[in-house]
Amino acid sequence: MDKNFWQNKRVLITGHTGFKGAWLALRLWQLGAKVSGLALPQDNLEAVYHVTNLKEYLTQEFFGDVADTHFLQSTLKQHEFDVIFHLAAQSLVLEGYQDPLKTYQTNVIGTLNILNVFKMLDVAKVCLIVTSDKCYDNKENGCPFVEDDQLGGKDIYSSSKGCCELLTSAYRHSFFNNGSEKVLATARAGNVIGGGDYAPNRLIPDCIKSLRKNERIVLRHPNAIRPWQHVIDVITGYIILAEKMWQQAMHQIEENYGCPWNFAPSKDEAYSVEEVVQQVIKAYGSGSYITSENNEAPYEASCLRLDATKANSLLKWDTHFSLPEAISLTIDWYKADPKDTLDLTFKQFSYYDTK
Repeated sequence: MDKNFWQNKRVLITGHTGFKGAWLALRLWQLGAKVSGLALPQDNLEAVYHVTNLKEYLTQEFFGDVADTHFLQSTLKQHEFDVIFHLAAQSLVLEGYQDPLKTYQTNVIGTLNILNVFKMLDVAKVCLIVTSDKCYDNKENGCPFVEDDQLGGKDIYSSSKGCCELLTSAYRHSFFNNGSEKVLATARAGNVIGGGDYAPNRLIPDCIKSLRKNERIVLRHPNAIRPWQHVIDVITGYIILAEKMWQQAMHQIEENYGCPWNFAPSKDEAYSVEEVVQQVIKAYGSGSYITSENNEAPYEASCLRLDATKANSLLKWDTHFSLPEAISLTIDWYKADPKDTLDLTFKQFSYYDTK
């Protein structure tokens, strides 16, 4: 990262009350950016947004639904932003089954609204749309996906993220071609872990919930493979990409960064759900797990891997934390006293910078 780049940059983060959005907001504030957030209110008082008192570090804060076109346009057209990070989403596979309409409204219409706002705002130069590794047409052959692979999605959530990629691609080619003063890209990351994630039916939050209650962890898909990585690694990728996009928009470089990007650990670092849980128990110092006997659980891909060679080569980005270290940092955050979590978050940023 170019730490001087972010001084006084006006940044909008949608979904800043969520797990990744809050970590990104704190990191950009630390780098000197003037950070604003737009999101739904955060109900969980243990979430990063609340325990770090994130609102005190924001220049502006807007509460509302990104799927509400009138709210989004009427709110944001009154303000000026240099860079937009769009993270607001319905981010859970199982919730996609339970409420398909809401999932498509939030993820697809919400993204469409952000793209229209980006097109409308004169000052905004960079917009990074965060989608998901699940946007690909997963044929379960175990091969890591590269950015040009076919999009798809057999479940509602995955399908909605594939739709976001198609929308963004259409807007990019229609309005933001090479030579444009605006640059639009998408970021696809794997399973992100770190302190302060309390989303239901997500592995690390479920583990923490069970461990705190002294209950066995229940594994739905113990053999499922995912590209696990720490949240600091992932948001660093977003930040570096946004810097390059800005340089392109200002015609400081000729390379094109307005395209899809994968962010994932090395192709050799493929871990199953069961292996991750074993590492969590080791880091926590106690606990046990059982495998669920529920054969009627909704479909989830058994193997999902990403190839981040493009980010490694062109952005000079790579994960700094191995899986055991990422889990150890995550457990440290959950076991900390809530009043110490802000300080711990900045210490983990500093530790990352020394790696």
